[in-house]
Amino acid sequence: MDTTLYEWFNNYKLICLLFFIVLSYGFLVVDPLVMHYGINGYDDSLKNMSIENIIITMFFAPIFEELIFRWYLSGYRKHFLFILIQILFFSILNYQWAIWIIIFSVIIILMFIRENNRRGDNVLISNRLLYISALFSSFLFAFSHLREIQVESLGDSLLISFVAFFPGAIFLTYIRYKNGIVAAIITHVALNISILLLNTIIY
Repeated sequence: MDTTLYEWFNNYKLICLLFFIVLSYGFLVVDPLVMHYGINGYDDSLKNMSIENIIITMFFAPIFEELIFRWYLSGYRKHFLFILIQILFFSILNYQWAIWIIIFSVIIILMFIRENNRRGDNVLISNRLLYISALFSSFLFAFSHLREIQVESLGDSLLISFVAFFPGAIFLTYIRYKNGIVAAIITHVALNISILLLNTIIY
């Protein structure tokens, strides 16, 4: 094996392993679940999508979603208030949840302000605030896909959205924090491309 490739794999083997787990989870857990509920779209592939939708799915959606949902999760205070972009976007997209989102958002922002006033270090946010924000962002990312899930019960829609998108959101948040926003975008693009290619083969 090429030395450079070996070093890269050795350094990023955990990421490669998590990537494989998330990809497998989609086919082994999520697909059977959405099949059970009769939801369309799980088998989207290069064979049944338009060129425009393929480009959006492979490139534009990952870039947009990473910038909206995970750009501010760098761990640095100077980026944190960009959480407001995520809150605004989700509240417009899912206005029926706006009150709850605003309540949780105010709590997180107050935590940030309180922490900012108490800590002498004005560079990094605390791990507690980072973890809470990562969970909050991952929930919003999962539930931002509610419109794609057409089932009668709201509870079922929430459950499917959570099961389908929350684990991947946590994985991408980890990539963003450890390796930066560009790495998160590239990983998200690679994940979407892999899903489409495998769907083309399997379905």
